[in-house]
Amino acid sequence: MKIEVGETRRFLLDRAFYGLSDDRKDRMFAQLESDPAIGTPRADRTSLWDWRFGGFDVTYAISNDFSKIVLLELRPRTEKPAPLLERTWDAIDKINKIKRLIGL
Repeated sequence: MKIEVGETRRFLLDRAFYGLSDDRKDRMFAQLESDPAIGTPRADRTSLWDWRFGGFDVTYAISNDFSKIVLLELRPRTEKPAPLLERTWDAIDKINKIKRLIGL
């Protein structure tokens, strides 16, 4: 089965802005063509899929028969922030290290 992969203007702009090289784009296309269901479908819209490729989050749309894929958006991978309590303990540890460093 031949799979067509297309790009939106937004994806092209994101690619240029975040510096996704042609080699990496070709590898991305090859992976999508070999396994179009590589990402995870969104719960609210099953035609939209999210996929992590390298250091990027990719959003793409896929047809019902998996023969056409359109790359919609490319963003740098973001990690969820740590819970407030964990960040608080990290801040306290840093303060204590600084106090020890200066001898307090």
